[in-house]
Amino acid sequence: MTTTARASAIVLFLFFAGVPGASEPAVRDVFEQAQSAASPAESIRILEKGLPDSGEWRFLYLMEITRQYGNLDDWSSALTAVNRITPDMISPEHADRYAYLLALARENTGDAGAAEQTYHDRIFGSEAREPLLYLGYLRLSSAGAEKTLARMDAMLPDLRKTDPDSWLLSRYLGGLVAVREGQWAFAADLFSLVLDGPERAPEEYLPWASFYHGWSLYRTGTWEKAYGALSLYLEKFPDHERVWQASTAAAFCAMQTGRDPLRHADRAVSRAPTPRDRAEGLLFKASILLDRGDHAGAATLLLSVADGTATSGLTVFSPRARFMLADAAFSRRDFAEAEKHWLAVYRDFSDDPLAEEALFRAGEQWYLQDRADRAVQLFTRYRQNHPNGKYTDLVLKNGGEALRTQGKTDLAILWWESFITRFPKSRLMPRVLNDLVSAYRDSGDYAAALRMARTYANDYPREAEADRIAGEIETLELLNRGAAPDTAAVAVEYRRLGGAETGEGRSKALVLARIYLADAGRHAEGRRILEEVTATLPRNTAMLSRTDRAVYAGAEMLLGNHLRETGDFSAASRAFLSAGTLFAPIDGERAAEALYGAVDSFLRTDRRGDAEKALETMRSSWPRSVWTQRAARLLGAE
Repeated sequence: MTTTARASAIVLFLFFAGVPGASEPAVRDVFEQAQSAASPAESIRILEKGLPDSGEWRFLYLMEITRQYGNLDDWSSALTAVNRITPDMISPEHADRYAYLLALARENTGDAGAAEQTYHDRIFGSEAREPLLYLGYLRLSSAGAEKTLARMDAMLPDLRKTDPDSWLLSRYLGGLVAVREGQWAFAADLFSLVLDGPERAPEEYLPWASFYHGWSLYRTGTWEKAYGALSLYLEKFPDHERVWQASTAAAFCAMQTGRDPLRHADRAVSRAPTPRDRAEGLLFKASILLDRGDHAGAATLLLSVADGTATSGLTVFSPRARFMLADAAFSRRDFAEAEKHWLAVYRDFSDDPLAEEALFRAGEQWYLQDRADRAVQLFTRYRQNHPNGKYTDLVLKNGGEALRTQGKTDLAILWWESFITRFPKSRLMPRVLNDLVSAYRDSGDYAAALRMARTYANDYPREAEADRIAGEIETLELLNRGAAPDTAAVAVEYRRLGGAETGEGRSKALVLARIYLADAGRHAEGRRILEEVTATLPRNTAMLSRTDRAVYAGAEMLLGNHLRETGDFSAASRAFLSAGTLFAPIDGERAAEALYGAVDSFLRTDRRGDAEKALETMRSSWPRSVWTQRAARLLGAE
């Protein structure tokens, strides 16, 4: 019997087991005759025929008529009958009973909202002492479990002794309400009372109470207790309808507590009630296999979800499975395979939210690997298909860098100009402004370069200082006044200022090194200048001024990029680590960018352990940096 039916039977018996004494014997006789009638229909006929015009007996007649219609399951007529009762007929001693019967009739005629409000108004608007009112309210309510039970316990402090069945049912129903409203800790406590209290709970409560006890503990993140409760549920009720859900939760708890999750994950898959649930379970199992390094096993599961063979057709998880295949391939540095799966997501599931990200990720991975040609192709496709897309800012920034790497400076400028127009508040703006200054200068547009450099210095003074934009502005002013773009003057100035042995000389060295490194025929000279600067870096950098720190960090960064481009990854990683250490106190984003260079260089020399240590530092110091996110993707650690 359901809790609704059980409660209805209780009230219809208790409310009319007896009636008050009456001074009108005939009215009482008719009432008793109706109660002993052969059928509810006959009882209703007798009551309607003898219905008093007013007074308490009219109230009792109408309540009995309502009850009998309930026995006939004719709740529409029951509601009509109870609505014939006027407020003046209801005495305080009958108010609880009337409210319950009215709510029951409203619920059974499809107006659960009105029924819930009826319960609420009686419980919280008066001193309601009828347990069935609280039980009825808890059956329908979706919030306020703790408040309702506190009210019930205050009004009925001895209920656990006088009516343990109703008390236990109130804890069970209260637990369900707590689940609906997400009050997981309170729900766990209530179901614990149902399962472990001295009262013997009806068998019909136990499977759900056991499931929700474990599930609530799981939702609170108390993994050890949740694992124990879920395991007990799975042992006692192996055929219950929520076994698949509990198995998934138990597998997750097993992972959190150092146990083997696979047997639970396997059961979640085998007991999944729908293809959608089976697909979700397979993805979870695949993620476990990926964590263990079983890429082949994971790929088999993911492919079966992606193409629908494991689920008798495609599901909402098919694009996610294909996306996971791409991520796994990227983690293995199989970039061609990763692109294949990302573009399959974009092609086959174009309406899925993952499709746009898949196209972006396909292009971004080539950008991260310095494959500018393919990166530009995919970024261009993204811009065409998603002109206002979620990743447009990164596409414009990174695509501009890739274009410039290809020597397409004019196109790079157009992409970056679009960026600064569309994303004026972006935290990536300093990097784009710095790149634009350089690109304008390389294209010979010194006026635009000077304008952009001044904007950079004015809007982002700290970042501009780290990039030595003041020196760049000085050079651009000379060039803009017609001076030949010859490096000789800069080289002379560098030596005049004392070379790498003085602070001013080192600042000028960065300008000179950038000029040399931009000229393919003078890379060696640029490297020599940078090595002259870094050779003067003191072993103890704690006393360096902010300016000196920025200069040394910029030199190490330039040197690291040059060494990486020439294939000297070991030396590059050392330069990037030094740059990261120097930038850390003054520019977190540049520090994260430097450590990203170190991660990439370590991976290119099979030093994965060192790469993971660098990523750990990035996550602890700059968790929101785009460079930290990129490094995580490079390591497959997202």
